[in-house]
Amino acid sequence: ASTILPWLGVPVLREGNVIVLPAMPLEVAEACSGIRSLMSLTTLAVIYGYFMERSNAVRVLLALASLPVAVAATGLRVVGTGLLVQYWDPDKAQGFFHEFQGWLMFVASLTMLYLLHRIICIFWPERQQTERKYGSPPERKDGSPPQIAPVYAPLKPKPHSRSGGAMAIPEPDDAEQI
Repeated sequence: ASTILPWLGVPVLREGNVIVLPAMPLEVAEACSGIRSLMSLTTLAVIYGYFMERSNAVRVLLALASLPVAVAATGLRVVGTGLLVQYWDPDKAQGFFHEFQGWLMFVASLTMLYLLHRIICIFWPERQQTERKYGSPPERKDGSPPQIAPVYAPLKPKPHSRSGGAMAIPEPDDAEQI
């Protein structure tokens, strides 16, 4: 934030966690440091990756990407607060707008993770991942696209000849499905 604010015309002097602006000093407190946002974003990235992605590598990449995304969002939040202090009203930067910026930056962080996942899917499509792992599906003689056979067929219990109990054995008509 102390690097970006001068680019936007705000003179800045940074002393530790205090950013001294001409209008007032801006203290980045521990409660405002983005740690809670970082933990929440990482947790949501792990949950999102678990439900939306099959590849463990992409899941790990999404979880790790949540760290710089959260840090960047917190930095942008401090930049926004600095701009509010400098160009509008220092009192406005401490109340509703400060809390609203936190929610807005969290939504922006979630959007950045989603867009990152979409970009990963463009450059690392699922079909290529599947072909790397299992090989490409066999080609059909008539030129039509290959069909994927079901992994299992439903089993119907039949009486076992020796014990008389029920045992799950595929029916002859199920063999075509398999």
